[in-house]
Amino acid sequence: MNALIPRLLLTLALLGLAAGEARALDYRSLEEGLDYSILQADGAKLHLLKVDLKRYQVKVLDARDWKSPALPVKTFAEKAKALAAINANFFDTEDRPLGLVLQEGKLKNPPKKISWWASLLLKGDRASIQKAFDKEQVLSWDNGVQAGPRLVVAGKTPKLKEEYSPKSAVGIDRQGHLVFVVSEGSVEINRLAALLAKKEKDGGAGLQNALNLDGGSSTQFFAKAGDLTLSIPGLARVPIALGLFRK
Repeated sequence: MNALIPRLLLTLALLGLAAGEARALDYRSLEEGLDYSILQADGAKLHLLKVDLKRYQVKVLDARDWKSPALPVKTFAEKAKALAAINANFFDTEDRPLGLVLQEGKLKNPPKKISWWASLLLKGDRASIQKAFDKEQVLSWDNGVQAGPRLVVAGKTPKLKEEYSPKSAVGIDRQGHLVFVVSEGSVEINRLAALLAKKEKDGGAGLQNALNLDGGSSTQFFAKAGDLTLSIPGLARVPIALGLFRK
C-alpha cells in the first residue's frame, strides 16, 4: 500500500500540471507575426487574432469609399483586399458613423465627447486606446475609430452595466500586439472584460487595454490568412470597419 503512494502523488501532480497547461491560452501561427486562438466564454466562442504591428498594418475602411452607406464586413475585406476585417463604429438609423473616423490622416468624422467612449488610434507600429476628444490630439495619428465602453484599462477591468449580446472588440497586449476579438454567440460584457484582462498563462487574453466595438447585430468578422478562413456574419451592414494588411 505504501509503495502506491508515491505513484499516486506523481499521477496527481502530472494531472495538475496538465490541467494548468490546458488553462493557458494557446495561439497558433497563421503567418509570421499573425496568430489565432479561441477562448470559451460561458457557451460563446471568442475568436482572437493577434497582430504584430511591425509586420502588419490596421487601417480604417469606410463604405462611402465604395459609394455605399454600409457594407458587410466580408465585403469590406474583399473590396479592400484585406487579410481580415472587423466592424467598428456605432452608427445612426441612416447608417452614418458616430464618433471618430480617422482614415490615413484624413479626419472624416470628428471625435464625439461621450464619457464612456474611447478611441483606438494607430500610427506605424503603434496602437493606443485612449479618451481622445480633441481634434489636434487625434490628428497626430494616422487611423482611428471611436466606440465604447473600455473593457480593460491598464490591465484592470472597470465595472460595467450587465449586458448580454454578441461582442466585437479590439485590444492591446503587454507586448504592444493588437488583438481583434469577436464572439460567436452572446457573452456578458463583464465576463468578456475579465477574460480579456486575465493573463494568458491563466487562460485569458492578457490584454493591457481593450475597447468594445459596436456589438449585437453589428458584430461581424472575416479573416483569410494562412490556413484560416473564418467568416462570422452580422445581421446588419456597417459603415466603418477595421482592415488588416501586410506591410
